[in-house]
Amino acid sequence: MNNMKKLRRFAVTLIALLLLCAAAAAVIMYNLGWYDISFIRRSGDNENASESRYEPVIRPADIDVIEIEKENLSGVFNQEQLGSQSAETASQPPVQPPVGNPIESVAELKKSGYKWSDTPYNKATHRIGRVTGGIPLNKNLSSGGRRALRTYMGYILYDDGAHVSVLGINGVVSVAGIDNLTPAYARDSAGRPLFTYKDRYYYIVDNSNEMIEVEYNPLYAPPLQYDSPPSYSRSQSTLSRYYVETVHRRKIDGNGNDVTLEVDRKLSGAVKDGKDIEDAAVYARLNIPEYTLQYRDCILWGYLNAWGGIAIEAQYYFASEFNENGIAVVADANGKAKLINTYGGTVSDPSGTILYLTERNRRPAFESYYLPDTFGIESLGMFDFDHGLMRIRSCIYDYKEEGELVRDSDILIRPDGTKHIIPQDYTLVGYSDGVMLLEKDGLYGFLDYTGRWIAQPIYTYAQPFIEGLAVVGVSSARFCMIDNNGNIVLPLIYDYISNVSSGVIIAHSREGWEIFNKMSK
Repeated sequence: MNNMKKLRRFAVTLIALLLLCAAAAAVIMYNLGWYDISFIRRSGDNENASESRYEPVIRPADIDVIEIEKENLSGVFNQEQLGSQSAETASQPPVQPPVGNPIESVAELKKSGYKWSDTPYNKATHRIGRVTGGIPLNKNLSSGGRRALRTYMGYILYDDGAHVSVLGINGVVSVAGIDNLTPAYARDSAGRPLFTYKDRYYYIVDNSNEMIEVEYNPLYAPPLQYDSPPSYSRSQSTLSRYYVETVHRRKIDGNGNDVTLEVDRKLSGAVKDGKDIEDAAVYARLNIPEYTLQYRDCILWGYLNAWGGIAIEAQYYFASEFNENGIAVVADANGKAKLINTYGGTVSDPSGTILYLTERNRRPAFESYYLPDTFGIESLGMFDFDHGLMRIRSCIYDYKEEGELVRDSDILIRPDGTKHIIPQDYTLVGYSDGVMLLEKDGLYGFLDYTGRWIAQPIYTYAQPFIEGLAVVGVSSARFCMIDNNGNIVLPLIYDYISNVSSGVIIAHSREGWEIFNKMSK
């Protein structure tokens, strides 16, 4: 009997302790915000407080137009520039991109110890300076059917309607009357921007009204042809490219089109399926276009070591310089690319991997890397690793029907070939300065390599980051410039803003043209 009483007392005590612990845990979890009680109001709450403990990420699907307080020329968007707010977004909090450092004149910044700079913009060390003085500029946006001012590798090309002149960063003429010269979008070995005229190359002798011809082989131009800084695409290894001239056999149809890739894919797919392509009936069902074999001139690329000896035999139809990771991008005659190391070994080439995509009911497919279709600023991020990531074109084809393209998209890869995750349903438009330019449903935003949104996808227009700055817009005629923290450095009052060009920016508003310099201490 005594044992039964002791057992009951122990059970009661145990239950009481458990209830006490549960009550204490409930209080702690409530204070931490794990749950709410509808009739209890938290200290510091207000009637409009969000139901979530986390600040919501604004995505294109959630907004039409975002209400932003009226601009005061410090760089904040206003209602007129963005349009009216829809009823669906009326409950959304206003989004105000932060405003960066104030704009001062270049002369005033120089007094404070700032100098012109083409280094990446940093809010703590850089300022945007307005150029005052220089020659009087045409106030019109265009002249003679083209933009009155254009940037080119730190220069400004000024078309006054009669002649084209080259202005320096101070807005003063360096060379007048270059009407027949064209920017080459290339630099010589000394880093000087080049101009072309009748297949000859020239560079400017600053402030002398003189241009000097220079020997230059355009085959050694950087892979991407755009208004690039001096450091772009310089070899980061002791190896340098060389080429040999040769011929290769191609399949050419009756219209002169090269159908080698199309034909080879169809034949390869048939062989994989066990079809006898020597059988006339089987061959006819493949719908191979009529072609003739032709031998065409081409060049093959390889690499030399520091002493001029051959390090990697000339065997590639395309070859980039080696980047700081000791990796180069090479490609065959069809543009199929892979990554190699300084010994010529393959670092990354997914072609041998079979994919079983769930969206295709696990029908086998394979992936290959390819060169971009175009080689301008629109392909920024290719060929060089930036903050450990490189953009490359990924094409996925059906395994049996090699001519069937399943997916064609740009991705980011690491030096070891592994892929960097891009937010689902977003398209990678550009990658530079460690920042992805992403697009979804016609709206653009910026996400850095760590996964941090620099600028939410609210813009209807955006350019990639160049030298730490990017041009964005919210309509067809309203543009501003932001830094890599999303701070506005040039306000939303312009109908045109150029990308940064080796420290120089030009912009046009209803007041006319302005020239800016990127300055740092």
